[in-house]
Formats: sequence, C-alpha cells, structure tokens
Amino acid sequence: MALLDICLHFRAQPTLVLILFDHLDPAVHPLARNLACDAQASFSVVIHWDISNGVRYHRDNDSFESRMMPEKPSELTSMSAAWLLPVVSTIVAAAAGAVVAETLPSPQLSLWTIIASYILWGLGLSFSIIILGVYFGRLALYRLPPKSIILSTCIPLGPMGQGGFVILKLGAGARKFFPINNTLDPAAGNVFYSVGFLIALILWGFGLLWLCHAILAIASHKRLPFSMGWWSSIFPLGVFANCTIQMSKEMPSQFFKVLSTILALCVVILWIIVSLGTIRGVISGNIIYAPCLSDLRVKRKKRRIFKSS
Repeated sequence: MALLDICLHFRAQPTLVLILFDHLDPAVHPLARNLACDAQASFSVVIHWDISNGVRYHRDNDSFESRMMPEKPSELTSMSAAWLLPVVSTIVAAAAGAVVAETLPSPQLSLWTIIASYILWGLGLSFSIIILGVYFGRLALYRLPPKSIILSTCIPLGPMGQGGFVILKLGAGARKFFPINNTLDPAAGNVFYSVGFLIALILWGFGLLWLCHAILAIASHKRLPFSMGWWSSIFPLGVFANCTIQMSKEMPSQFFKVLSTILALCVVILWIIVSLGTIRGVISGNIIYAPCLSDLRVKRKKRRIFKSS
C-alpha cells in the first residue's frame, strides 16, 4: 500500500514513478499499471527504460572486460557468484520491458519494446550461463566459498528465475502483439509463446538444481553469523518464486500452484528474518562491515598476537 501511495502522489510526474519501478522487481509493477495509461506516461516509460538499458549495457561490458579479461591474472579460487550481480540487471531490464509493453497505447511501440526485451534477455542470460560455467568449475575444483559468504550460493537462482519469468511474459506479449502488427507469420506469436514456456521450464529446472546446491552448502555450516550478505539470498529466491507463480498461471497445474505458495511464504519469512537481523545489527553497531574481510581480520589478529609473543 505504501508503494501505491507513492505512485498516486507522483501521478503527475510519471518519469519519477518509472524510475522507482525500474529499481524494483517486476512482481510489484502490476500494482500501478494503471498509472501509465496515458500517452505522456507511456513515452516517459519508454524513454527512461531506453536510457537505463544503455547504462546497463555499458556496465555489463565493463564488468565482462574487468572480470573475464583482467589486466592481472587472477586465481579461480577468488571467483564467486557475485560476478552474476552486474549481469542479472540486464535480465531485470528485460522483465521491466515485458511488463511495460502490456500498458503502452501503441501496438507498434509495444512490439519494439518486446523485441528489445528479447535482445536484453538473450544478452543477460548468455553472460549468466558463461559465468555459471566458470563458477561451476571453481566449485568442482576447489571447496565451497568461505563461511562468511556462503549465502552467495543462492545468487545463481537469480538469472534462472528472472530469466524464466521474462521469457514467459515476453511469450505472452508476442502472442498478443505479433498478430496485431502482422509480424512474421500469423502463428509466430503462438510459437514464441510455446517455445518460451519450454525454455522457462528448462531454466526453472536448472534453477532448482542451484537451489538444492545452495541449501546443502548452507546446511554444511552449523552456525552462520548474521551479516549484510544475508540480503543476497532475498532477490534470487524471490524471482525464482515469481517464476514459479507465473508458470502456475500459464499452466493449470496444482503442483506449481502449491509450490509457488510455499516458495512465496519462504521468501516472506526469510525477508522478515533478515530485516529483523539488520535492525538488530544497526542498533548494536555490528552490521556495517564487509563479510569478505572477516577472514582477513582474523589473520591480522593472529599476526599481532604472534608478533607480541
């Protein structure tokens, strides 16, 4: 409800509303779809979306060059699932485009938004698969990530869940707008929709594998100290649950309906736990630190003890 109040307050300034939307998960977009019904708001949506996509594309290129082709050689053990974070934002942009395309007044504009979203989806997902291949090699050759960043094993769920959600929404949009714009064959929209659902199933299954791996990796540690790194598990689980919900809508399956409800409840419970832990850490003053530096601090402390002795 707070989001709706903000959107209604800025109804006369649609660009500000879309800036807010662009940084939120597309699952909350339907709450204010009616705010983009007029032409001015619709074109503001497209302009801001194009600008943000250009920024994301440039950032993805920089991330690819800095991580995949560094100036100095880096060891595989230093690689973590956090490499996926800059790349998954491109898939999020595609999700925003898939949602926005449904509200645009011009079918031609909706068509081009869907096509651009397909390109963004392919860019983000292909980069994600490349990084996941390297990450799997790191897990196969070396041990699990350190205890301080073990929750980063949930991050691979992000591109799989978000990618599945995007291809489902784009397939539905293609089925609706391809015939209106006489794009390709009259049956092309149905083909895109059916193939998209198949791809979503494959991505969902791949995400399920990473979910099981994350659960086993986290369960291998008895006690995990709370840190800001816990927030890295919220978005991946949330978009995976969102993909499951969308699949339950597209396919009348009781299995996906029950499973999507369970996953959604787990995300809410986890969000409450992490929020309470964050509030407690802020009050105590122990929350603002880098989890990746915890091992380094222990080593420095041991060196000081050794020198003093």
